[in-house]
Amino acid sequence: MMEAFLVSCVRPVRGIHPAVAESLVGFDPAARVSELVRRSGYSHRVFIAMFRQEVGLPPKLYARVLRFQRTLERL
Repeated sequence: MMEAFLVSCVRPVRGIHPAVAESLVGFDPAARVSELVRRSGYSHRVFIAMFRQEVGLPPKLYARVLRFQRTLERL
């Protein structure tokens, strides 16, 4: 069910914003969102909006989903 939900959230990739692409490379679910925002060079609100537009989830929820998936893999 989780996989079906995530697949339904994914939008077709037509070209991802470079700041979001940079944050997804080696995305660390334990990293703070503020660190991703700082590295992006955009304001907090703008970065969160861009991330949500490109990924379908805000960065904090995306990190939670990744942590959950990793926990399931370990089980």
